[in-house]
Amino acid sequence: GAMARSMAALGSTAGSRMPGGPGLPSGYEEDPPQGQIQPSRGPGGPGGAGGYSSASAVSQLFARLSQEIEEKQPKNCIHFMVDFLCKHYPEHLHGFASIWQMDPDLERERHEVVNFFKAHKISTAVSAHFTNAGYDTLDTLTTLTPDSLVDIEAFNNVKWLPGHKVRLQQIFGEISARVRAYRQELDRASHPHHRHHHGHHGGHHGGHHGG
Repeated sequence: GAMARSMAALGSTAGSRMPGGPGLPSGYEEDPPQGQIQPSRGPGGPGGAGGYSSASAVSQLFARLSQEIEEKQPKNCIHFMVDFLCKHYPEHLHGFASIWQMDPDLERERHEVVNFFKAHKISTAVSAHFTNAGYDTLDTLTTLTPDSLVDIEAFNNVKWLPGHKVRLQQIFGEISARVRAYRQELDRASHPHHRHHHGHHGGHHGGHHGG
């Protein structure tokens, strides 16, 4: 509550502090029409900033953002900005947009995938390559083999580091067993009263509330 209010207050003072203040020339509001800010020359391709590195493009984007924020008065400005960027520049965000716009059930399964990879020392960036390609549940992961890895790389237009690739090949060499083991581990973790009875905030007491 208070945080959102102070953010909103922040937003409005920032608005009036902008050069020219509220008395802007009337044509200014519709200055960059929607289309212009969109990349005019197709997606920027992998790694390409699609021509957005220039200072003028950035200030144009900021002008557009502050205008949108003033019109829509979102409760959470930061959240609104991330939403805005995901809507308008998904290709600059390399898969982040699709994760941000997830629905909660899929999101939970997708988190399982990310955590499964984390448990195997594979970074979130690499697990995003799998979820982007539609392998966003543990069950779909079990359908992959070491030979499928090339397709995932190709789909995301990336080259994995040799060390990651070796690790991924090991994981997918026995993926069903690893997913099974991971799920058992999770089960054990979610019923902790079978073990760690000792010393947690006075043993028993903490144990029962923790679950």
